[in-house]
Amino acid sequence: MNEEMAEKLVGATSAADVQSIANSYGKELTMEQAQEIYDKIQSFSADGELSDEELAAVSGGIGRGIDPRWIDYWFYGGPYPLDSEGHWIV
Repeated sequence: MNEEMAEKLVGATSAADVQSIANSYGKELTMEQAQEIYDKIQSFSADGELSDEELAAVSGGIGRGIDPRWIDYWFYGGPYPLDSEGHWIV
């Protein structure tokens, strides 16, 4: 996982930005995949209450709340980082 990449993703303003950032790190994404990632990033960054899954996902994260395990999952095919109850899989 690259923290620089995560910081850039937090600053993305559209799915096209996410796709461009991914491409610059050698990862090809469809626009649908980029939109899904952008939506998730926005849900982490939004004001207000977080769901249990979002709260678990942001604890210990970097930037404005994106944990590196999400980047590994989204871009590198890593394992889904939460169990069925929303707890981090260690």
